[in-house]
Amino acid sequence: MEQFYNQYESEYFQEEATDITSGSLEKAQQHIYSFFLKIIKHYPVEDILRQFERLFINYGEIDNIEAYNALGEIIFYNKEYEFKNILLRCCYILNNNWALNGNISACQKLVDLFLSHSISLPTKIYKLKKLRQWLQNFVQSDEYKTLRSLSGRSVVNKNYHNWSERFSSYLLISEYTDFNNSPEQRQYAVTLARKIKKQFKFDLALYTARIESKTGSASQRQNPTTLGDGVLILIKKILNKRGNEDLRSLAKRFRAQVDDVTFAEFKDRLLDYLGISRNDFETPEIMRLTVVQKFRRFHEQQNDQFMTVNLFNIACNRVLRYLLLNERRHPSEFLQLS
Repeated sequence: MEQFYNQYESEYFQEEATDITSGSLEKAQQHIYSFFLKIIKHYPVEDILRQFERLFINYGEIDNIEAYNALGEIIFYNKEYEFKNILLRCCYILNNNWALNGNISACQKLVDLFLSHSISLPTKIYKLKKLRQWLQNFVQSDEYKTLRSLSGRSVVNKNYHNWSERFSSYLLISEYTDFNNSPEQRQYAVTLARKIKKQFKFDLALYTARIESKTGSASQRQNPTTLGDGVLILIKKILNKRGNEDLRSLAKRFRAQVDDVTFAEFKDRLLDYLGISRNDFETPEIMRLTVVQKFRRFHEQQNDQFMTVNLFNIACNRVLRYLLLNERRHPSEFLQLS
């Protein structure tokens, strides 16, 4: 009898749930949006997550009966597309607020709610059954994958093992320039991109400060780049050397200074310009062996010849090759590409 009733109930709802006015649907959506916009200002994070889970995961009563009834109406009229839009917008309303306040862990907890085992449990309650079907569809959707990718895991874990995480702030551009996304989703992408860039710069500054201090404490921090320590020191020295002068002006000035010198003098000046002089003991030993010594021996038979444009180009290309590639034309030892 119970099985017959549940089957009849399901068929009845599917037959009757055929019409809802756009005004009623918009009003139902607004009840839910307003509830989360209100509690984000007054409730602690854990309480907000509990309210979200009760409503969208368990379909239980929450602190606002109008929002609860609104979701029930959307389920009753079988509006899955509208449900997904409401769900996404509420997620981005919450995540955007938390990201602005630096609470990325709350964003993670929110997206992890959709991995609840209860979503896959069978039930005979019509609305809950329909809700779980929709949630299962949502978890398999591209929208949910995007939501998870925007949860800021690379920022929180500071784990740059994947190339897409290291460039995630740039990959977010497609999210905040897509006008098909909701305003909350676009704003969240902007906020997260800024925070990822800021966090990366902070991690890099700490790491380079430690490796230059020679205290051995750098090994306690993770290198946020794919470059070796020697390359990071070299880049920092070049940037510090620049001062208020832009790199193009520095290069032009260097070019003017080597017009009337021999090839041997040019090689020494170029190494000094790059900040990897043979006599500079801050230059890592591996760089002195793989770049400095090789470059000083390069075309030794022309050491007494005065510089020409052709010799200038050949020398610059060769020093770049020493910096970037080893003898097997693989990435050099101090470019730890992953």
